[in-house]
Amino acid sequence: AFLTMMASSSATTKSGRAMKDYKLTVEYKHLQQNAPGGVYVVPSTLRTWHGVIFVRRGMYASGIFRFRLELSEDYNDVDAWPRIVLETECYSPFVDADGELDLRSAYPRWDPGKHYVVTALTFLKKIFYLKDADLKHVANDIATEFRTDPPTFLRKVKRCVERSVAALTKDDDLGKEDDDSEARSLRFRVNDEGSSVCRRRLSRALRARDSADLLSPADFVVNFISRFHDDDDEGNDDDALEDDDDDDDDDD
Repeated sequence: AFLTMMASSSATTKSGRAMKDYKLTVEYKHLQQNAPGGVYVVPSTLRTWHGVIFVRRGMYASGIFRFRLELSEDYNDVDAWPRIVLETECYSPFVDADGELDLRSAYPRWDPGKHYVVTALTFLKKIFYLKDADLKHVANDIATEFRTDPPTFLRKVKRCVERSVAALTKDDDLGKEDDDSEARSLRFRVNDEGSSVCRRRLSRALRARDSADLLSPADFVVNFISRFHDDDDEGNDDDALEDDDDDDDDDD
């Protein structure tokens, strides 16, 4: 009887894990069509995804931030938050010293019936379009600086944006690679076929770039990626978020 009970328990556990894995694949499929604009993710394993966000407006404009999204075995349970870690330095009240995004300040309780990976990614995008109201539940030194010393805060943000671009681009290398070379200008965590195509097209576009083009190489990379993915944010749930963010440009 004991062995039968153990076998039954093991089967139940495997069934529960399989269901969670299935739900996760459904989430990723949904995310492919509904990701926040400017946010791209690629799974390296079922529960570890790598991504990048291109910030187009506001005080972090032109920033390119890489991140890692980790989903525990308990994900899809109540209070099993996703974990997002910024792998690019990010100066933000919502990012701790280790680069981890503070999801719990926005979602003190994680409800798998209401909250999904796209929820976490939408919040990740939102932190780059800060407003005073967003910090009402955040109490740390960076949040205090944002409220009391905006010029210093903006200067540090500008520095982190510049570093984010420098981490992905090398001005000395831009336009010098041949089609078969490894990525120098863009460093993708996952070396998949799509990334390789993007790198080759970028290399050719850089070589063909008009010498009179006033865009810096870094800005050219951002614009190219936006065109390559043909992402005008149409049909995304966060259109209203980006529309509201137009006011943030005044902060720059």
